Amino acid sequence: MKEISFKEFVSFLRARWFIFMAVLLVSLIAGGLYSYIYVKPMYESDTTIILRKSSNPGTQNDVQINTQLVANSYQILTSRAVTQGIVDDLHLSMSAKTLSQMIQVQSAPSTAVMTITVHNADPALAAKIADSAVSVFKREFEKIYATQIVNVLTTAKPASAPYNIAHTRDMSVAAVAGVMLGLTLLFAAYMMDFTIRSEEDIENSLKLPVLASVPDIMPAKTRKAAAE
Repeated sequence: MKEISFKEFVSFLRARWFIFMAVLLVSLIAGGLYSYIYVKPMYESDTTIILRKSSNPGTQNDVQINTQLVANSYQILTSRAVTQGIVDDLHLSMSAKTLSQMIQVQSAPSTAVMTITVHNADPALAAKIADSAVSVFKREFEKIYATQIVNVLTTAKPASAPYNIAHTRDMSVAAVAGVMLGLTLLFAAYMMDFTIRSEEDIENSLKLPVLASVPDIMPAKTRKAAAE
């Protein structure tokens, strides 16, 4: 196995710097294409609701009862009845199954507060779907439980910027990846390079001392040309 010499490796890198720069450039181009072209901007909009009587500030018993309804409310919110209702109300050109993949429902622990988040390429449409989800859910909930305890805490607003776009981060990752890949490739090439360039290389390779060396003698014509 070839012995590693830091000095030799640095010299090896300097002689092949163009390979390192080519790998880094390709990595940066790939990162730019991914970040600016491949990644589709997505926006999210959310609305928050609470399950309690709007005319009552909420007793401890009410909170306990409403908390028990959160699990059922989650199932209702993610049901086909709600997603199909949203599609019908907004006249969307997508299926209820496709829409369900854009909606996320979360509830705060030990509370009757639920957050509905919608992801879509259109920020305005994401906000409309979130608000429509609340309206349809409220309609379905009251139909099942015959009670009006669904109240809106915050309405949805269109996002001003996509949540999945981070050009600086993507280009930084591409640069680091390019540096690591370039160094790895050159290190592998260095380890597989058994070219003998000096007396020291001969001694390290053959484990024998060098007794003599023959100087590089130029042909007569070359010496004459050099002298002129």
